[in-house]
Parts: sequence; C-alpha cells; structure tokens
Amino acid sequence: MKHTFRNLLLSALALGLTVSSCSSDEDSATNSQIWDIAPVVVSVKVLSPEGYSVLNGYNTRSISATYRGNTYYCQRATTRYYAPTFYGLAYANDYLLFGELDAEQTYMGEPIIINWGDDSKADTITFSHRLEWQDNTPHFQQKFWLNGHEVTGQITIHKDLQRAPEYTPRQDMPVTAEQKRMLTPINDFGFDLFRQLKAAADEPHSSLVASPLSVAYVLGMLATAASADEGPEGTRGEILKALHMEQQGVDAMNALFKILADNASLVDTQTDIQLACALFVRQGYPIYGGYPSFLADYYHADYEQLDFASPTALERINAWCNQKTKGLIPSILDEIPPLAMAYLLNAIYFRGGWSTPFYPDMTREADFTRTDGTVSKLPLMHENIATFYAHTDAFDAMRLPFGQGSYQMTFLLPTGTNTTDQLVQQLSSAVLEGLTWQYADVNITLPRFSVVSDYKELPQQLEALGVHRAFIPRQALFTNMTPDEDLYVSNMRQKARLAVDEKGCEAAAVTIAGMETTAMPDEHEQVTFCANRPFVYLITEVSSGTVFFIGTYEGEPASAQ
Repeated sequence: MKHTFRNLLLSALALGLTVSSCSSDEDSATNSQIWDIAPVVVSVKVLSPEGYSVLNGYNTRSISATYRGNTYYCQRATTRYYAPTFYGLAYANDYLLFGELDAEQTYMGEPIIINWGDDSKADTITFSHRLEWQDNTPHFQQKFWLNGHEVTGQITIHKDLQRAPEYTPRQDMPVTAEQKRMLTPINDFGFDLFRQLKAAADEPHSSLVASPLSVAYVLGMLATAASADEGPEGTRGEILKALHMEQQGVDAMNALFKILADNASLVDTQTDIQLACALFVRQGYPIYGGYPSFLADYYHADYEQLDFASPTALERINAWCNQKTKGLIPSILDEIPPLAMAYLLNAIYFRGGWSTPFYPDMTREADFTRTDGTVSKLPLMHENIATFYAHTDAFDAMRLPFGQGSYQMTFLLPTGTNTTDQLVQQLSSAVLEGLTWQYADVNITLPRFSVVSDYKELPQQLEALGVHRAFIPRQALFTNMTPDEDLYVSNMRQKARLAVDEKGCEAAAVTIAGMETTAMPDEHEQVTFCANRPFVYLITEVSSGTVFFIGTYEGEPASAQ
C-alpha cells in the first residue's frame, strides 16, 4: 500500500497535477486521516511563448502569490517529491509550486492569484481536489481553472519574463574550502576526458566543444545508483576513481554537485546558465522511490515514467533536451531500443554577454592559418580591452569576462611551433593555477566562430579512464536504483554546441546514458593577443574554478560545422 501510494504521487507530479503525500498503512488509512496529515501542492509549468523555461535566479524573485489575503514571495523549493518542505510559493526547474500543510482547507478551491512583478496581468488559479478509495487504492479527483477556464492535464502558463533584471551584485559560489579543493580533481577528470575525445575525433585537426562537467553529472547519478557493497573495484568504485573522487566518496561529490546546480544561475544575474537533469523510465519498470527523490533534491532532476514502445516517448525525451538547451540541441536520441529501461540525462545551457563587447564595425575578413598550414578567410573581431593576460613558453593566455565577471572565457593560444594537440596533452588544473596573470591593455584579434560536436561513443573514452563495469551486462550493479541486477549502461552520448560573436557566447551540452537490462596595478602593460591560428578555450566560474565547457577551434568556416 505504502509503495503503491508513493508511485502514484510521483506519476501525478510528473504530470504537473496537484499532489498529496501520506505514509499511512493500509489498515489504518481512512480519508480523514490522510487529509489531516497530507500536504497539497499545485504544480504550474511556466514557459516562454517559445516554449522554454523562464524560471531562473533573477526573474523569480519578484513573483508573488496572494492566497487568503496573505502574500507569499517566490523561493527555491528544497524538494519536489513526497512531502514539500515549504509554505507558500516556490520554484523548481520549469515549475512554480504552491503548497501548504493545511490540506483539509487547501483543497476546497480558494483562488491563488499570481503576480509576476512586472506590468503583465496577474493570473488566477483555482482548483478542487478530492481523494477516493477504490479497491484499497487511492485515486485523485481533481479539477483546475486558469483565469476562469478549466484546464485538463497540466496547468501551463506562458510568460515573457525576459525583461532587464534589477541590478544584483555578483556572488561567489558558496563552496567550502574543502569543496573548492574537490573541484580540482573534477576539472582534471574533464581534461582527461577531453584528451580522449580529441584523440578519437574523426578528423585530426577538427574544432571541438564538450562539457565534461555534464558527463560528470551523469556519472554522479550513476554512481549514486550503483551498489555501495562492491568496494573500490565495483561499479561505483570505478566511476569515483575516474572522477578522482575515490577519497571523497559519493556523498561529498553529490553535495558538491548540488551546490553547483543550486547556485550556478544565481552568482551572476547578467549571465544565463542553467543545469538540469532527468530520469526517464520505462513504464512498469521497478525503481526505488527514494532514488528519483534524491535526484530531484541533489541534481534538480525531473522524473517521468513513459511508454517506451510509443513514439511519444522518444518525442518527450528529445523535447526535454530541446527545451533545456533553448533550442541549441533539439534532440539527443534517434531511437529507443526494445530493451531500454531508463535514461539519465544532464543538460547545461550557457549564454553570456561580454563585459566589454566587441564593436561589430571592427570585424573584418582576414587570414586564419590552420594547423596544416592552409589559410582561409574568416571574420576576425578586433578590440582593445583591459583584461588579464599570461605568457608561457608554450602558449599565451587571455581571459574575457561575461556580465558581472562571475563567468569567464579563457583562450589559450599556442606559440612558436606548438599546436593545440600538444597544449591539450599538457592541460591540467596545475598548469592553469600556475599561470602568472597580469592586468593589461590587450589588443585582441579573435575569430567569430561556432562549433558543433557529437560524441556518440562516450563509453569507449570512459573505459580508457577506468570505467568498465557500468557498461558490462551482469557486472554492472545499480541496486540503489532498482532491484533489477541485470541493468547496465548500454550507450552514452553527448552533443554540444558553442558560438562566439561580438556580443558574447552561447553554449549548450546534453549528455545521456541509456540503461538496458539482461590584485590589479594602476598602470597596464600593452600586449597583443592575435588568435589568427588554432587555439584552446574554456568557460569557467571564477570563484570556484569550475570548468563548464572546453574546446578547440581550428579554423573551419561556419558552413563546415
């Protein structure tokens, strides 16, 4: 009875419906007892007119709800499953949530008036909610009205909240000293993985973009799902070792990933960055209830059960991918195999305007010399910007900040006879931390470029880093997720896209794992940074040093991407 009820709750919330939770046993569960202890949550999906999520760190702070004469201001929800731990208004991913523990009165149908904090009209939501028992199974009878019109299935409000945000000072990522030290091995995993991806590229000197952090999030979810009983040589142990987290352990890693997911969009309100995760499961496949709840809290993960035999399942998973990347990556799956039981996904979307934009009229077609010596004409941007610059025997480095400076793009330009291949081989956290930066007036030449990458064989690259058992039938053991001991990761893939122009940079990445069963000086030095040849680039969060994206640009024209 208890598990049946919880599964029903998860299914209801995944549909965006009103949800109640309870922990009564079957022989004592009467309607009155359930209403006495059950919280009620109204879940409203909030999307832009184009269908993208509009809830993020800066545009939710002014949203409020009026209910029974009281005003509640929006805050981030601490969990989305079972028993909400908030009163009033909250948000989680795409959803605006309203809830309170006085369920006996909440379900009576009084209106909730949502004020969006701008000049747009308020929206009124009314709902009725009744529980009936049929064959000792709870069934919800519920109706919803949006602005007086009955809504079936899911309440969806389309709002254009892309107004200019109020000025909010940038913040540091709230990581402890120990957690900041943990980010060094996570970044080094990213450099290790990118070396594998570059070595496996079809063309030896092709431009690449990747988000190893996105892969790390999926591996983190897999490590959490894996059995803790196998020791360092088991499925979980191999994953943690590849992530360089074997000393810290899965709990410390998950706590770190939660802080990044909770705060990535909040440290700089002038930069748009979103992290999202999801678990899609074949309908009827057994999943322990605590696993999706944990993923929701620590990974901001959506959870849905889908009929994998229906074409709508493939459409739903790809629609999630398209939405979370704001259209940059419209799909991640080509098909759902008959034995597929679950998919774990992570999406990272980034859009930042340069703190000092390039002047478009200064962009000129000019020569770009590729690694093989060939020369092509590319649009090269020019600007003189006061920023940080470093020089080594192997490369020149320059940092360009976005927005208020919480995020930056670092460019590494090989010098002399050095190449991007050699630079990637040397790249590590120690190399970057060892750079001596100076604040200088930098005469910058930088191409306007875009890069698209598709890594279809991620398991091969991860196996080279020591992750084996997760991909082997009957050796993988994901028993923290399901009682099915035959579940394994059958395929893993990442798609990534990045574009740089005079205004700034936009980037996105989606990673999927398919699981089947069987101090500044007053005077600035003048320096030149002329990137008219291949270079390496990274997008990082400054205060923590977290690397979100890494790539190389080799000079292909945009039509070749």
